[in-house]
Amino acid sequence: MLQKIYRLAKKGKDNKKGQAVIELAFGTMLIGALLTTIFDFSLIIQTKTETMMMARNGIRYMVLEGVSTNKSENETNRQKAKRAVMGLFNINHGNGSRFVTLSKVEPMQPPNPVPVKNAATGQNPVYIIVCETVHPIGPILRGNIDICSSYAGYHSSQTKGKH
Repeated sequence: MLQKIYRLAKKGKDNKKGQAVIELAFGTMLIGALLTTIFDFSLIIQTKTETMMMARNGIRYMVLEGVSTNKSENETNRQKAKRAVMGLFNINHGNGSRFVTLSKVEPMQPPNPVPVKNAATGQNPVYIIVCETVHPIGPILRGNIDICSSYAGYHSSQTKGKH
């Protein structure tokens, strides 16, 4: 009986081709999962940097346009800032990206700038929120990931039209 077991064990040692193929398959899957996860995390870091840049540039645009006591003029400035941020997104991603989409651009200016002035500087605040959605491709990160950045700036309502 012991002789039969010994012969079967010795026979299994000679056939290693199948084992190598199985190890190669598992190794390839693990390396693929690792590489796609690295891609996903680098995409998230790049998207966070991009949202901060777009928010900062949207605030710069609104600061240059100025805050007015006219509500319709402020709404026009918000729409222009929103289009400027969306233009930056289109420049960064060409005609579109299947990995990142622009999900929210919300520029905010006070409707009446006089009561919301900063006491220290006498200036009016403007804010913007920019959000992008990342669609991961790897097996580890699941679902869509929203990445948002906001930025605030101050300018005086008297600077519009003066340089």
